[in-house]
Amino acid sequence: MNEFLDSQQDERQSRQAAKAEADQQAAKEAELCRKLQARLKHMASVSTFYNLNEQGERVYVSEEENDRIRERFRTKVQETCG
Repeated sequence: MNEFLDSQQDERQSRQAAKAEADQQAAKEAELCRKLQARLKHMASVSTFYNLNEQGERVYVSEEENDRIRERFRTKVQETCG
């Protein structure tokens, strides 16, 4: 009888640990989505993007590249967050 009770307790603890891990992973994913969506919102307010050259100077990208950057990030957010 004790063996049965011990095995039941072990199973219950295993289920609780798995649920806690799943909850923690879900919380991480939700936080990531929140950050990505905030960044996407910020990107909408940025008029143009730039890269830094070897001298550390800003080199602005074309309007077409701006659109591609926004679209790639929007796709990433949709894939990550659903």
